[in-house]
Amino acid sequence: MLKRMLVLTGLLILITACSLSGRESDQGVYGLVTPVVGERGPDLQNIQVSQSQVLPPYGRKVTAEAAVLQLRISSTQKEAAARIEDVQKATEVVAELADKNGTLSMEKVSINQVGGSYEGIEFSTPTFQNLDTSVVTVKLTSPLEQYDYDFASSILAFNDFLSTIVVPKTITIQALSVEAELGDLEAYRSQIIDQVYQELDAKQSEYGDTVKFGVTGLYDPLRTIPLSDVEYYVYLVPVVTVIEF
Repeated sequence: MLKRMLVLTGLLILITACSLSGRESDQGVYGLVTPVVGERGPDLQNIQVSQSQVLPPYGRKVTAEAAVLQLRISSTQKEAAARIEDVQKATEVVAELADKNGTLSMEKVSINQVGGSYEGIEFSTPTFQNLDTSVVTVKLTSPLEQYDYDFASSILAFNDFLSTIVVPKTITIQALSVEAELGDLEAYRSQIIDQVYQELDAKQSEYGDTVKFGVTGLYDPLRTIPLSDVEYYVYLVPVVTVIEF
């Protein structure tokens, strides 16, 4: 028997909590999701949000590279040593299933430990020593290219993957979020800077040498605006000053 509680959130996805425990079926409407009690795998729902807005002038549209699912794994074992072993085994189960799946990869394991949290731990870590809260967070990634950049298809693939996970009833696997990942935004900075200077060059030709332009903010952090579930607008907000002679 599985015990799972799924709460999925994303930039443009709103998925209400769904808890699974026991064999009895007790259905009711919680917002937009009907929870299902039993051993059947959970269903995930994707809600599209339409947006209408004027985009900043200096930027470009980009498509996300991957879909990312974050899972929290915890144990209800009473003894600390048993909780550590429980969580470690469950993490290994998820890692092995992801490896066999072929379309998913486990990239990160975050462990809450005494003295602080540790990011990017390899899932093959021999022991989770000093585990404080008996909780680990794992990050599963799937390239969107294989779904023709259809985010809904990636969610269905994650849902199918979750239904294959078999863990003891002392383990709770909670899906924290599903979201699109853009990759390295810095790859777009030079293209956006070129846009700025092309416009300034055009203005310079229009006004001649009697006017000079100065620009700052080209190396400020890049900003993003979600346009759809997989498309974003990456942009800069430069400050242009005009000097007249």
